[in-house]
This record gives sequence, C-alpha cells and structure tokens, in this order.
Amino acid sequence: MVINTNRCINCNTCSFACKSTWTSGEGEEYMWWMNVETEPYGGYPMGWDMKLLSELEEGQTIFEAADSGEQATGYIAAKQEWEYPALGDDQVHGEYPTGETVESDLENDEYHDIWQFYLPRLCNHCKNPACLAGCPRQAIYKREEDGIVLLDQERCRGYRRCVKACPYHKPMYNPETGITEKPVGCYPRIEEGNVPRCVSSCIGKTRLHGNINRGPDAGHAGGKKSAADGRSPINHLVHSDEKVALPLYPQFGTQPQVFYMPPITSRRSS
Repeated sequence: MVINTNRCINCNTCSFACKSTWTSGEGEEYMWWMNVETEPYGGYPMGWDMKLLSELEEGQTIFEAADSGEQATGYIAAKQEWEYPALGDDQVHGEYPTGETVESDLENDEYHDIWQFYLPRLCNHCKNPACLAGCPRQAIYKREEDGIVLLDQERCRGYRRCVKACPYHKPMYNPETGITEKPVGCYPRIEEGNVPRCVSSCIGKTRLHGNINRGPDAGHAGGKKSAADGRSPINHLVHSDEKVALPLYPQFGTQPQVFYMPPITSRRSS
C-alpha cells in the first residue's frame, strides 16, 4: 500500500471504518488498528517512535539490539500511553514569526520553521515481521499469496511477546479474552476482490492498494487476459529511481510494506 500524506486531512474516516469493522467488541475499546497521527507531536501510543529510536544505536536494527533470549528489542506500552489517541492534533512544530512571514523556497532549500503533517498508521505487514519472530507459540504467520501477516488466536496464549516486539505497536492485547489481536489487512475483502475498508472509505483518496511485486516486465495479472498488464503503480512509486514513496522507519529492520509519499515541503537529504 502507498499513502500520500499530502492528501490526508485528518478526518479519521479510515479509523472509524476500520474500527467499526474489526474492533468493536469488549476489550477492544483502545484498539485503533488504523489511526491518524499529527506529526511531529502525535503518537499512539504516546511517543512510540522516539522511545524506541532512542534505544537503538546508529545503524542498529531492533533484531541486532535484542537482549539475550529475545528475538527483537521493544517494550510494552503502559496503559496510560494509550489514553490519548488524538494527542498532538493540529499542534505545529516551531514558533510563529513575529515579523514578516517567511515563505518556503524549495528550489533554494529554504524552509520556514512552522510545519506539521498527518500520518495515517496501520499494520505494515512487514517482510521481516518482528511480531512473528517474537512469538514463541508460532501463532503468527505470513501468507505466501499476498504477504498479509495474521495471528492464529487458537494458538495464542497471550504472552504478549508480539506486542513487545512490534516496533509499530499494532498487535494489541485483549484483557477480556486473554489473547492478542492484530490487524488482518482486511483479508476477507481482499479475497473477494475488494480493497481494505481504510482504502474504500478515504475521503481524500490518499491510498493506493495493489501488488508491489508487479515490475516493469509484468504481464497480465494472474495470467488473465482481461486484466491490465505491465508495471503496477505501487511498484513504480516504491522501486523507481525517484523513490517517490518511502517506508516508515526502515532502520527498524522489519522491511515494512506500507509506503508513504512524504509532504511536498519536507526537507530531504541528498
């Protein structure tokens, strides 16, 4: 999936569509599998990214930083860290100018100090999922046909190793059932030929869902002549030389499969 952050207006239609579909039961009240954060101060759970990044040395993945007996380093967020899903909404970074307004000049790499953007967050269905690596029950598996990472609740015993291991904090423990739940990628809809609820409900049309593996030389999808042939737009956005869409915190080492088109006014290193 590719998400264009420039089109997100923080309406949270995707969040409510996802929650009403998947997490409306007892013990799931705090489970927002799809949530929108205001950067740089938002976070659900609070400070989830900065807390983990501060524990990693430069160039070190969560797997390399793991303690003896663990597959990946991480932490289980405290209850109070889940109490403010809208933390940081519409809070900007920087100070408002007291004099003449300073305009950004992208061509000359000049930026004003005021900025914010909205970041829709969901399970990344990683190629190298830490939740799968951390589970001692082998209750988590990655589907070969589409890469969706699922949790077998019949095998889960609620050890919360996956909750601790996932750097994005998307597996969530249900205190009522005593087992963990995680986003399912709307796989029943995918199997019916539909897109996930967060994609179909998005007012700003921020998301593009499809097969990232369909490269420039791809033929008809599934071998069906009725399907369009050629490279998928997602493959182009992610793998082209321009790198239009980027993964979220690739330094974690999980190879996330949700990619973001950054704000057009963001500063990029050369």
